[in-house]
Amino acid sequence: MPTNTLTSLAILRVQVDLNGDYLTYLEPFVLQILSDCDTNVVTIDFITESLVQRFGLAIPERTVEIVLRRITRRKALTRGNGQFKITGRVPDPQLVSKQAEAERHIQSVINGVRRFSQGTPNPMENEEQVVEALCAFLADFDVSCLRAYLRGSAIPEAEEASTADRALISNYVQFINDNEPERFRSFLILVQGHMLANALVCPDLHNAPQSFSGVTFYLDTPFLIRKIGLEGAARRNAADELLLLLRNLGGKIAVFSHTREELYYSIQGAASNLESPDGRGSIIQEARRAGTSRSDLVLIAETLDEDLSSNGIEVETTPVYTEKIQIDEAAFEEVLSDEVFYLNPRTREFDVNSVRSIYVKRNKKNILSLEKSHAVFVTSNSSFAKAAWQYGQKYDPSQAVSTVITDFTLANTAWLKAPMGAPAVPRTQLMAFSYAALQPSRELLGKYLNEIERLESRGIISERDHQLLRSSPMVTNELMNLTLGDDELITEETVTEILERVTGEIVREESDRAEQIEKERSSTQQALEEQTERSEQLERESLTTKRALEEQIQQNERIRSKLFFDCQRRAKRWARGISVFLAIVLIAIIAASTLEFGGLMPAARWSIVGVVAVLTTANLIYGLTLKGTYQWITQALENRFIKGQAQALGIDLVEYGTD
Repeated sequence: MPTNTLTSLAILRVQVDLNGDYLTYLEPFVLQILSDCDTNVVTIDFITESLVQRFGLAIPERTVEIVLRRITRRKALTRGNGQFKITGRVPDPQLVSKQAEAERHIQSVINGVRRFSQGTPNPMENEEQVVEALCAFLADFDVSCLRAYLRGSAIPEAEEASTADRALISNYVQFINDNEPERFRSFLILVQGHMLANALVCPDLHNAPQSFSGVTFYLDTPFLIRKIGLEGAARRNAADELLLLLRNLGGKIAVFSHTREELYYSIQGAASNLESPDGRGSIIQEARRAGTSRSDLVLIAETLDEDLSSNGIEVETTPVYTEKIQIDEAAFEEVLSDEVFYLNPRTREFDVNSVRSIYVKRNKKNILSLEKSHAVFVTSNSSFAKAAWQYGQKYDPSQAVSTVITDFTLANTAWLKAPMGAPAVPRTQLMAFSYAALQPSRELLGKYLNEIERLESRGIISERDHQLLRSSPMVTNELMNLTLGDDELITEETVTEILERVTGEIVREESDRAEQIEKERSSTQQALEEQTERSEQLERESLTTKRALEEQIQQNERIRSKLFFDCQRRAKRWARGISVFLAIVLIAIIAASTLEFGGLMPAARWSIVGVVAVLTTANLIYGLTLKGTYQWITQALENRFIKGQAQALGIDLVEYGTD
């Protein structure tokens, strides 16, 4: 597979930033062919073949014809006799600059994959091997279950990816997602370009409505298991992004009641077998890896209705059987048997019921597009979707859209309607696909289990080792790392290597756990010591503050004591002065009254008699004496002086005890 296919996909991704429609993405390639053409007459066949030869894109002739007609309307071409003649100026598509940028991303991916492969059981020796593996990997992202598409992928002659190549590329995707974001961005450009190229294999898609208004998408049990998160975060994120996009495009999300029943019993069954060494299945594997307990699974099952409702997923009653629109269930089961292997016959019954229900919902309407399909069943099981497709082709060709499509087909189609409004969809779909590709197949697990049984019976591994190799959640990753999904690599040496890796990982985990416990203990001890030191520091600060407060109190008491005695002495001095003054005044009055100054003598004598009478009465009633009067004057002055000084010094008289 030529590298120019990958380069063209990267260029297509760049085109989306121009916000044109699907056919706009193809125009630069057609214009470049016209610009470089030696003749001025071209045919649809010539352009179609040139797209394959020069750019590695296999585009249906009908799509090429539509693009040529667009160019004709711009007067660059004229059409006649099934040919197109160059009659005007062909615009420069400027592919050279775009190609240089695209090739930078491609080379980054190719070099990264090649280096990464050297440490795997499938080392790639040259660039051609890497390109073929990448193209085959991308071709898995097809839309072949939509009948409106003339091809499943725009990648020409893409062989089906081998299990080893698919696992290698998926492992690489997860590695760069975790460790090399720039390389992951380059890889994502390829995926986005391929999803855009998928639009080109459907000539009528550019005329489709830009919403899913009026369409109800009924979810299958495997998809719901992913949505709930029982198969890991990568698949849950992809399901969440898809459902969000469908709602934004006006679609309705629902499940049939029989699907809800199947989901309930699937979770309960996983819970019952979780602790059994023989327990198998995606739910059990993820539960063991994530440490989900049996009671956790039971709780999820019992709260299923609340969970579906909170996620906006309506449970609809399964339609009753209607004879006039009833499918031939026997014929459909025969098709299913050719495509799908069922461990549980009940699962086949549920799938048949789902397809039958979609036919009832469509009520024999002539379905021409997904946007007008009224009802579609969405599954993550591509074999189931293929069986429904084949049944429709054989028994009901009037339906232009299959009753069942895969979640990726739907995600691709929905994303094409709003690529700039849902940038996370390609990334989440890529991670979900990579996660799925790294899960061991039924054949690989079967051969692995047989081998460890054989090794135990021969005494090569112990019963404990056997138990560990059957139930450890680490086995799956190591099994895929050592085999890349190739069951031919299951040997005694492989099992021994897995046992050593798992045992070593357990020892490392226990060591890490012990180290973490020691770190936590040390951290706790350090925190305790720091807390003790802080407490002692606070106690010292408290003691210092207490001492300072006591010193302040003592100082205030000394100030108050000095204030009291100073004011007391001052009051006594003032009281003595006032007393002496009053005594002098009284003596002067008495002395003056004893002198004979004419007519004034009788009045003075009566004044003296009055003063003596008042003082005598006050003494009799209040016990007023000269000494008491002195003390009263002293106390009054003392209080006045103390209040004045306290106010001047800002001393609280309440604390001092003076009111």
